Amino acid sequence: MTYRILQQSGVSTARPTATGSGLVYQCSDIPVKYVDDHATKAWKQYVRDIYTPTPTVASSYTVVSTTNLSLAQYADTISARMLVSGVSTAPCALLSGTLSSSGTWVVNLLASMDEVINTTYPGVAIVVTDGTTSGTSNAYGITYWSNGTNHGLHQDQFKVNGTRSSVSNEFSGITFELIRFRLLADGTNLHYQVSYQDGFHWTDIACATTPSSLAYYGFALGNDFTSNSSYTQALIYRNDLTTLTVAQATISTISTANPAIVTTSAAHNFLTGDIVAIHGSSNANFNSGTGVTTAPTAAAAFGWVITVTGTNTFTIPTSSTPSATGGNATLISR
Repeated sequence: MTYRILQQSGVSTARPTATGSGLVYQCSDIPVKYVDDHATKAWKQYVRDIYTPTPTVASSYTVVSTTNLSLAQYADTISARMLVSGVSTAPCALLSGTLSSSGTWVVNLLASMDEVINTTYPGVAIVVTDGTTSGTSNAYGITYWSNGTNHGLHQDQFKVNGTRSSVSNEFSGITFELIRFRLLADGTNLHYQVSYQDGFHWTDIACATTPSSLAYYGFALGNDFTSNSSYTQALIYRNDLTTLTVAQATISTISTANPAIVTTSAAHNFLTGDIVAIHGSSNANFNSGTGVTTAPTAAAAFGWVITVTGTNTFTIPTSSTPSATGGNATLISR
């Protein structure tokens, strides 16, 4: 039997209606291809040949500072453009969501950014916020920035469409072709995470107690710490609110052995080498911290590197007395 793959190319706005035909449509204006899925009769998006869930349409975002941030739709991809001249500001595009400080959730961003040389530190950020009020609502996230000759990223806190409140965990000399950020809430802490290469493995660049009263997520383009002119443009391929990759495991007991044996009430579905965050243990020495400069083999670190010993058991590289009960374990590394 001979199979024939239907292929077509053209600008994103000329993509035909999905019918389940199996057609592969290669966009000529953005680096995206779409496959007309047989089962769903809907377009599936592939960014540089990697399947990528599509973002919400641009018109659904609340754009804070329409004079400095504009969005346009290119098939299922969003083109975002920012111009800041003589003000210190970080315009945001936001969607409402359930972002409880005691719940588990993940906000994802996949984007690419092009800046204009000789503008001042333009950047693109993944954000969660407690509102949409310009200059008042608080925003938390990771910003990828450029100064024309150098690139980097940092944890950022700023006012929506306003100035920076604080910055920490600065990493310079890092360049992304695809920016892969996520914010993962484990029920206690918020993990500010980056996937440098594959979009499968993740690491914390920062970790802190999950802020209260969060109600929006999205992205920002801007220059939140200087009064000089800044310009940048980005393509947003993915920006959504999802559940954890692997469900949180409830802990029954943690032993006094070295290494400590963690027993869960049901199958944990973790793998040896995974990093998990532990919170709520009756012995606080087993709980994770927020440190990102400490290897994930110490209680001060953002998580523990584990060794799986059974369907319901794994070990963490520590020991303490007394033994413990209760708490939960959250996979944070994939």
